[in-house]
Amino acid sequence: MSSNLAKAAIAALLCQGALGATVLRLCLQDRADLRMPARAALIQELIRLFPSARLSPDCPGDPGALAITLLPQLSGQPSDALGAMAVRADGVIAPPILVFVNAVVAHSSAKSEEALGLALARVAGHELLHFLSQSREHSPAGLLQERLSAADLTSRSSLGSPQRERTPEPVATAR
Repeated sequence: MSSNLAKAAIAALLCQGALGATVLRLCLQDRADLRMPARAALIQELIRLFPSARLSPDCPGDPGALAITLLPQLSGQPSDALGAMAVRADGVIAPPILVFVNAVVAHSSAKSEEALGLALARVAGHELLHFLSQSREHSPAGLLQERLSAADLTSRSSLGSPQRERTPEPVATAR
């Protein structure tokens, strides 16, 4: 998928709620037993990153929502993998969104529960953008860059919302 097409697809999907169409519904499955301050920061950052999404704190309460699953780790994953999604044989990127908490803790060097929540939300947001765009491509900067630094993950001001970062660029029309 071209960069402009991916940007347009992301913007369209994230703007659907404002147009009265289907709203992006997300839910959390916390299998890592996060402490409440980290979980609260995670939820706040997901809401900041995806303001048009509806977020449920638990998946059984919203069975149609896209699951963000927090796992301590997953055997068979590379040690530097912070998150993942399944890619089916036909190339479709499928849920759930997986976030590997132990790897995020190690990579981000989070010094507080709030910083850990920010880092987990940004990894989840990165994977969510792959799902929404149905692309494994990365951008040179922002939430969809291939390698998010510890500062990208934990700094209060390092990453903006996907809507602002991924606004479609004007497309030249053929004459």
